[in-house]
Amino acid sequence: MKKLIFAVIALCVCISAASQDKKHQIELNIGGPFNIFAAEYDALPSYKGLQRLYEPTSYTSPGFAIGAAYSYRLAKKILVGAEFCYASRTKAVIPAPAYGAKASTTAIHNFIIMPRVRFQWFGNRQDLGLYSNVSAGICATASAGEPVSFAWQVVPVGVMAGGKHFRAFAEAGIGTCYIFRTGFQIDL
Repeated sequence: MKKLIFAVIALCVCISAASQDKKHQIELNIGGPFNIFAAEYDALPSYKGLQRLYEPTSYTSPGFAIGAAYSYRLAKKILVGAEFCYASRTKAVIPAPAYGAKASTTAIHNFIIMPRVRFQWFGNRQDLGLYSNVSAGICATASAGEPVSFAWQVVPVGVMAGGKHFRAFAEAGIGTCYIFRTGFQIDL
C-alpha cells in the first residue's frame, strides 16, 4: 500500500513538473440526491381507497453519487474533459397488505460516464471563481436486465474558492446525477 501511495505522489509531481502552464485539472466530489427525474420515484402515492389493499407499491430512495473528473484547459476560460460518477440507491418493493407478504429491498448501482465542457465566468486561478458546466453521456446499471440510458447534467452556477493549485467547490445542478455537489479540484 505504501508503494502505491508513493507511486501516485511521484506521478503527480512528474505531471506537475512537466506541465508548468497548469492545463490539467482533477476533481473529486460527492453529491445527491441521485436521479430525481426517474419515473420510479413515488414520494406521494395517490389515494386509492380499498384498492390499495390489493396492489403492491415500490419506492426508490434518492441515494447519493460520488465521482471524479478530469479537465483540460483549452483557453483561459474554457475547459473540456470527462467525469465519472458512481451512484448507489435502494429500491423497496412493498407487497399488497391483503396478502401479508414481507417487503424486499434491492441495491441499485449506477455507473455514469459523461464528457463535459466548463466555462469559467471570471479568473482561471483566483481565490474565488464562478463557473458553469454542461455534460452528457451514458448511465449503466449493474443490475441484470437494466438498459443503458442517456445521462445529462447542467450546472448553471458553481462556486470555487481556494488557492492557486487547490480549490474547494460547490455547485447546484439539474439532471441525472445530482442536485447539489461539493468537492475539491487540483491543478496539475
